[in-house]
Formats: sequence, structure tokens, C-alpha cells
Amino acid sequence: MVNHCDECPYYFDLLNVCPIVPFSQAGEQPWEFLISFVMVLASTNVLFNFASVFYTTTNWINKIHLLPIYAVPLLLSELVLKFVLNQPRPDGACADTPGMPSGHAVASGLIFAIVCVLQMTKLIPKTYAFLYISIAVLQAYSRIHLGYHDYLQVFVGFSLGTSSALILMMFFPIYPKKDELNTKEEKLVVDQDYLYQIAMANQSPASQMV
Repeated sequence: MVNHCDECPYYFDLLNVCPIVPFSQAGEQPWEFLISFVMVLASTNVLFNFASVFYTTTNWINKIHLLPIYAVPLLLSELVLKFVLNQPRPDGACADTPGMPSGHAVASGLIFAIVCVLQMTKLIPKTYAFLYISIAVLQAYSRIHLGYHDYLQVFVGFSLGTSSALILMMFFPIYPKKDELNTKEEKLVVDQDYLYQIAMANQSPASQMV
């Protein structure tokens, strides 16, 4: 039986995204290879997904704040936490570095939390938010499908990314758009004026004549 790690192209191996169905068997297992390759694409979009969120965010202060929110937990998990815990990857994984937590899952959790906050503050449309979250969840699952991590490593990574992003947002807050605040203030003024007119209309004729 062909070992998919042995046939993994150099750049795929460098990024830790070797497909579980080797390229040489793509003709024999077309659907399995297609699914495997989709998972490879999902795994490789760690920076692309963040770059898309960064580009979509219109406020430059928020753009600057997104950098430490995303980078700090990811670097700490990859350069410190993995080697402190030193938990091996699943058998058959095409990598020999520690696997707890999954760095890709940390990135997915970060994107999940960031996008949720951006959407709640009306900084990105719902359609974009749904797309980014879907890609993030698929990216986390792809690490299990490709055999680089087990369920626990991915779960811990995703949870760590989500919680870290929410904590860092206390120090690097995401601000809503100024025009959104103005719109809410204008609506409040209109509503107060409308209620005042109703109150005046309901006054009795006798009280209006006094």
C-alpha cells in the first residue's frame, strides 16, 4: 500500500497539508482524492482567511487591533504551548512535531470569535460573516481529516483561539462604525419626537384651550 506521506509534494509537506489520497491514486479514487484535496485547500487558508477579514474591516483602528488579537495567541501556541505540552500527533501523521494544540484550529477559533464580534458591531455583512465562519470550521475539521491532529487537539485549539480573541479584545477593542452610531442616535431622536406628537394629540380639547 502506498504511504501518502512518502508521495506528498514538497510544498504540501512544508505546509503540513499532505492529502490522505496520494496524487498517484487520484484516478483510482477520484471522489476520495477530491474530498482530500478540498481539505488541503481548507488547511492552507490560515493567512488568507485572516487577510480577507482584515480587508473587509473598514476601520483602520480595528485593522490595527486585529493584528495582535490574531498573531499573539497563534505564535504562543505554535512556539511555546506545543512544546510545553509535547503531546504527539496521531499515528500516521505526516509530521513529527508536537500536536497539542492544533495551530490551525487556534487560527480557526480566532477567526470565529473575531468575525462574530465584527458582525455584531455591523462591521461586516452577514453573508461575509457566514462565509468566513464556514471556512474557519472547515479548516479546523480538515486537520482531523488529513490525520495531523485528533479531535481533542483540534477542540482545545479552537477553544483556545476563541477565548484568547475575546480576552484580547478587552485590551484591543473593536469599535463600531461612526455612521452606525449616528444612525442609532437619529432614530432615537425621531422616536422621541413621534412619542411627543402622540402625547399632544391625545390631550383633551379642554386642556388645549386653557
